[in-house]
Amino acid sequence: MLGDDQRPSTSLATDGRGMVKEWVVSHEYLDNMKNRFELITQRFQKTLQPLNAVSDYILRWEPLYRRFENVRGGWKRVKNIYHQENPHSFEWELLSKTFYTCFITGMIIGGTDTVKKSIGRFELYKAGKEFGTVGHLMQRKMDFIMTQFYMKGAIKGLKLAAYMCSIVFITVGITCYRDRYSILYVPITTTSVFSFFAFIRGVGISGLAVAFFISLMPSFLLTTATIGASFYYKCSIDEVYKNLRQKYLIEAKKEIDDDNELLRYIESKGRKPSFKPWDRYKMNLDIDMNEFKRKMTLDDEEELLKFGGKDEE
Repeated sequence: MLGDDQRPSTSLATDGRGMVKEWVVSHEYLDNMKNRFELITQRFQKTLQPLNAVSDYILRWEPLYRRFENVRGGWKRVKNIYHQENPHSFEWELLSKTFYTCFITGMIIGGTDTVKKSIGRFELYKAGKEFGTVGHLMQRKMDFIMTQFYMKGAIKGLKLAAYMCSIVFITVGITCYRDRYSILYVPITTTSVFSFFAFIRGVGISGLAVAFFISLMPSFLLTTATIGASFYYKCSIDEVYKNLRQKYLIEAKKEIDDDNELLRYIESKGRKPSFKPWDRYKMNLDIDMNEFKRKMTLDDEEELLKFGGKDEE
């Protein structure tokens, strides 16, 4: 039998007083912990004051300060590629097109490669089973083949996109960070990415060697194409990259201006957008007849730099 002090209380008032007492104790404990934490923080800041003075003096040293400014400027250029207010970055467009192209290519190749295997699997599946009609059997067969096609193709496409987008991501990141393109970027990033993916898949030393030598072929092709473009345009490799970037900005701004002018033309006619090529044809016809005037801003160099997300020095 339990004693009187061990029996559970049946009084709501007693339980309520106990809960209030526990809340007061916990509240005082939290206040004490907060005061202790603030005291420790103040002591830590006082301890760091001499170190902050020394670090400020070191950072004001001209060579080191210049180096920190270069690092800060490089990271700012890299972040500007993916900034939401700069959707017209050449590097971002290159990365997105690489993903789209590699995903579609890998999906087609991977899906096509699984068609024969899917047919064999369905033949094993239908053995000993009865289907209502031949049409129903063919429908089930096509459904299975198309499902395997899209599933295996999507996996292959994502893998290929992961390989190539990693190469492009690292290459354009280094280029923007240093604000300079070098012919060594592509071979280094390609071999590094292929070797890294081979390492995480656990293929061993022989697999790493195979991945390294396989990566030499795309590296050689891209490097040769870059050198050929440099000789063709009679300029350095870095200038080829910057000229290509500038050309993209001009073309992208021209496309945006054309779309804005088309929208302004449609609104001036009091119509809604319908078939874009037909609306553009009508707009060009009215421009030739001097019934509609364009407003282009391609000659504004400052606006073009802002459009490309390049900060003014």
